[in-house]
Amino acid sequence: MNRVGIAGFLHESNTFLPVPTTYEDFAGTTLTKGADLVRRRGGSHHELGGFLARMEEHGLEPAPLMATYAVPSGTITRDGFERLIADMVACLQASMPLDGVLLALRGATVAEGFPDADGEVTRRFRELLGPRIPLIVTLDLHAKKPRKNNLTDINSVC
Repeated sequence: MNRVGIAGFLHESNTFLPVPTTYEDFAGTTLTKGADLVRRRGGSHHELGGFLARMEEHGLEPAPLMATYAVPSGTITRDGFERLIADMVACLQASMPLDGVLLALRGATVAEGFPDADGEVTRRFRELLGPRIPLIVTLDLHAKKPRKNNLTDINSVC
């Protein structure tokens, strides 16, 4: 059976808010690791819940890593971001070897020093996984339907 790591880091950052989001805003509410992730997210209306619900029927064994989110708020402090991502990467490293990873991200996360925090999380996961292990990333793209005369070939941006 293929082992697939499951992780999530979601935050909709509002860079106009003066009050930053801290590590405690995540850790004090939703931070879950290992089997607690399956208990908390299993059966939920979230991509992690949906993925967990279908794993067995597709011959996949969950390797729950870590998941957390904070309510939409200001930019994440650099210290908070680094602590959270260090935790996630440590969970990933401890679960290796894996046959793939599902990484649920928001797509609108900003941290001090990382205007594309979601890209930084993805980069760190890919760095550890290497080029051959599939890494599936889900995002809430916050996009609107393009006008007919302004279509972009999605393959050119992916």
